[in-house]
Amino acid sequence: MATYTILILINVRWWNATAFYAVNIGRILQKKGHKVIIGCNRTYPAYNVARSYGLKTVPLNFCGFNPFQLSNNFFKLLRLIKKEQIQIINSHRSEDHTFALLAKLITGVKLVVTRGDRRLISGNYLSRLRYKLCDAIILTCQSIFHQNDKIFLPMKKRVHIIYGSVDEDHFKIRKKKNQTLKKYKINPKKMIVGIVGRMDHVKDQFTFVMAASLILQESAEVFFIITGKEEQIKEAELQNMLNDLEIDDHFILLPEIKDIVEVIDLFDMGVITSVASETISRVLLEYMYLGKPVIGTKINAIGEIIRPGVNGELIKPKDYKSLAINIKKILKNKSIIEEYGNNSKRLYKENYSEDVFYKKYIEVFESVTS
Repeated sequence: MATYTILILINVRWWNATAFYAVNIGRILQKKGHKVIIGCNRTYPAYNVARSYGLKTVPLNFCGFNPFQLSNNFFKLLRLIKKEQIQIINSHRSEDHTFALLAKLITGVKLVVTRGDRRLISGNYLSRLRYKLCDAIILTCQSIFHQNDKIFLPMKKRVHIIYGSVDEDHFKIRKKKNQTLKKYKINPKKMIVGIVGRMDHVKDQFTFVMAASLILQESAEVFFIITGKEEQIKEAELQNMLNDLEIDDHFILLPEIKDIVEVIDLFDMGVITSVASETISRVLLEYMYLGKPVIGTKINAIGEIIRPGVNGELIKPKDYKSLAINIKKILKNKSIIEEYGNNSKRLYKENYSEDVFYKKYIEVFESVTS
C-alpha cells in the first residue's frame, strides 16, 4: 500500500467534533506510516491538540477578511506544498476550501474536501465550484448529502460517507469502576444512566431531566449523571430544575472532565437528547466503543448509527415521555442491557473502529491519486 504526504487543514475556532474528526484521522494516518501535517491558526485548540499527538503543525490561517494576512498565508501554503512535496490536501472547513482549491489549480496537488457541517451549503457559484473542482468529497454522515442533494447528486460518484471514530489509544479504562463510584459517592447498587456533552440548548439536557423525573416516580433505583462544559445552559439552571422536581438526590452534575472514559464506564446506558447538530456524534461512538446501550434522538448521524432494537432506541427530539419509556424498558431487563451493550461494541468494531476509519480514508486517497 502506498504512503502519502498529507496536509490537513482545520481552521475551526473551538474544540468540537469537526476539529476532533480532522485531528483524529491525522493521528491515525501518521500511526499507519503516512506523513501528516496539520495546518491551522496557532491559537485554535486543534493546533495544540495535534502537537500533543506528535503531529507536525504549521500555522496557516484562512479565517477573517484581512487581504494581506490571507495572501500571506496562501503563499505560505504554496511554499509548504513544494517544500514538503504534499500529495493530498484534506480540507475540513469552508474557510480552508477556497484556498486549498486555488492551491490545487496552481500546483496540481490533489484536494479532498471533508464536510461535517449541518448547515446548508450556500447556493452561490463559489460554494458549488469548490465541490465541483475538488478530487473527492467526504461527508461525515448521509444527512449532509440529503440536505444538499442538489449540489452533491451531480457528483455522486466522488462523494464518500465516512463516519468518525474514537481515539482508541486514549479511550481506555484506567480505573476500576468501584474506584470511580467511590470518588463521586454513588451507590454501587444503583442503575446509572448518563448524558455527556456541553451544557447547551442544542444538547437539551432539560429533556433528560424531565424523563428522569418520570422514571423516579416509579423507581428510586436509578441514578443519573450529567457532565459537560457550561455554555448556554448553566449548572445552576439544571440544579434549580432538579430541586424544583425534588429529584436532586438522584443526580450528579459534573463539569467538563478530561478523562471522560472513567465516567462513561459507570453508565448502564448512555443517552443523547440533541435537537440539532450531531453530524459526527463523537459521544455516541464513545458509548458504543465502551459497550453501552444507547438511546438517542433521530438527528443526523445519531439516527444513522443507532439501530433500534439492536443496540439501543431512537426517539423524537424533546420527547421526554418516550425517553422515559425506553429507559425503563431497557433497564428492567439486565439481559437486554447486556445484549444491546454487546451489540454496540460489535457494531463499533465492524463499522466505526480506527481500522475501518483509516481504510475508508485511504480508499479515497487511492482513488484520487491512481
